[in-house]
This record gives sequence, structure tokens and C-alpha cells, in this order.
Amino acid sequence: MLPAGVGSNRRLERIAGLIDWAPMERLLAPLRAPTGRPGYPPLALFRALLLAQWCQLSDPGLEEALSDRLSFRRFCGFGLDDGTPDETTLCRFRGILAERDLAGALFAEVNHQLEAQGLMLKAGTLIDATLVEAAVARPRQSEGAVSTKDPEAGFTRRGQRSFFGFKAHVAVDLGSDLVREAILTGAEIGDSVVADALVQGDEAATFRDCQEFRAGPW
Repeated sequence: MLPAGVGSNRRLERIAGLIDWAPMERLLAPLRAPTGRPGYPPLALFRALLLAQWCQLSDPGLEEALSDRLSFRRFCGFGLDDGTPDETTLCRFRGILAERDLAGALFAEVNHQLEAQGLMLKAGTLIDATLVEAAVARPRQSEGAVSTKDPEAGFTRRGQRSFFGFKAHVAVDLGSDLVREAILTGAEIGDSVVADALVQGDEAATFRDCQEFRAGPW
């Protein structure tokens, strides 16, 4: 019913075609529920998390993008009539990957394949951080306040507004815009605390907040 080319994204289509998804499916196989009402396929949820990394989207932003961007739905394998996961589902899935120690292996496999295809340019690494709001009610803001449901979330300020949640520190490959590394911390952790851990060591230069702060040779 839709004209040809509607919702196409050549970059995402190229990446999807270059990646061998079988290793990720094998790693995610234990997450499939053996009985009961089927949920979202684990590989579709993982592909959604890749989009969040590559496009630096928060969970609410990813939920919205999956709902109305055809290119995102196609990349994840959701049909036009399919429902898409909400931010709580995405947050829980990310937590499950962390609990089962799968996140690092999955993202490392994807980046290994992209690097083998020559998509990682390594001309430079852009380091930045994005705030991700916690999917739980915030505790009363006071010194040492901790949420009993999400004790790793923390407080910070964005301008004049108090913020409760997490901070995604990301290292992005200059030119390809692909995320090479990501570290999730409480929102209270300063960007400079984890900056060195995001440096890959094989790039020509690294940049933070659009300012070069280290250059090769290493």
C-alpha cells in the first residue's frame, strides 16, 4: 500500500545486510520465554538498543522513534501492524542483558563485524554523555538519597532542572557516527571520570564536547 522507498534508510539497510545476526541470536536464545504469551523477539529488542546507541536516543526517545519511523521498524523487524516496545520494556531488556553479562559480548560482536567491513574509520573519537531518565519514581532529593527499586540511579542538574536517572557516556567514531564504546553510570558521575575509559587507542584523535583533548600517535 506504500510507495516504493518510503521509510528507507540506506545506511541502516547497508549495516543490516553486512552484519551476520546468527551469533547474536545464539547469545540471545536463552532469553526466549519457553511458555506463556510470547513477548518481543530478543533480537528485535537488541537491534532497537543498537539504534539507541548509534543515534544517542534515550529510552523515551527510542520508544517514540520505533513508533513512527519506518526505517527503525524495518531495521528491528517490526511490521506496520506490529506493536513496538515502550520505554519500560526497553529499559528492562537492557537490565536483563547486564544481569546475564550479555551486553558486552553482543556489542563487541557487532563492532567487530562492522570493523571487519571497514565501517569504523578511526579518524577520531567523539566523546559525549546523554542523560537517561530512570523508569522509577524518584526518591526525595537529599544527600545520599537512593531509590529502592533502582539503587544505581542518581541525581544531577541540567540547567535549572533536577534530573534523576543515569548517564550514558559514549565514544562515537568520527565520520561513520557508529558507537564504539558506551558506559552507563548514575547521573551524578562526571563526564571526565570515565572519559579515559572511552578512548579506544587506535584513533588519530579524540574529542570531548567538540574540543580535541588528545591526539596520536599513542
